[in-house]
Amino acid sequence: MQRNEADNVSRPTVAAGTVSIGYFFHNQAHLLFRKAILPMSISSFSCVILNAVASYYGAIIYGSVGVFAATVAAFAIAAMTSAAFSIPRYRIGRADRQSGYVSNPVPR
Repeated sequence: MQRNEADNVSRPTVAAGTVSIGYFFHNQAHLLFRKAILPMSISSFSCVILNAVASYYGAIIYGSVGVFAATVAAFAIAAMTSAAFSIPRYRIGRADRQSGYVSNPVPR
């Protein structure tokens, strides 16, 4: 049986990629719910640019394995960036709910 270059990607790397992509999209959904468009745009832009640059150099140096690793790294960094925007908004909203303050009431 013949093995190709993509078989060199370890399973923990695949799991890390899946988790970081899921965490990134979860944070994006939270920011969307909070109507934080600028932080969403910044974290999405950083993900796209990091993925493009890192994949380019990863492809030149390591081939298809480098592209996959660069994608995992880009999503992990973008997930941390979106978390940095999302966590303070979550804490503020939680403190508001506990104190009974409604910052943006829903019209009825």
